[in-house]
Amino acid sequence: MKFLLTQMEESARSLAERVGTSTRTIERYRAGKLKKPQKRLQAALVEATESEWQPQVRARAREQASTSNGMMVE
Repeated sequence: MKFLLTQMEESARSLAERVGTSTRTIERYRAGKLKKPQKRLQAALVEATESEWQPQVRARAREQASTSNGMMVE
């Protein structure tokens, strides 16, 4: 959740709409009052994080391969 709020510069409201929960729930996690999300919310957070994180990882790998003698296979 921290990644989505900080790196993607999402507001609590937009993240709540994206993962299907209330803004108040997002704020509770941000404040540390809630630690472990329910299964449905956890699955939605994993999906949202992977959809944003994976393209960044791939781009970094391509950049590193292009500047070194490494080989990039897609």
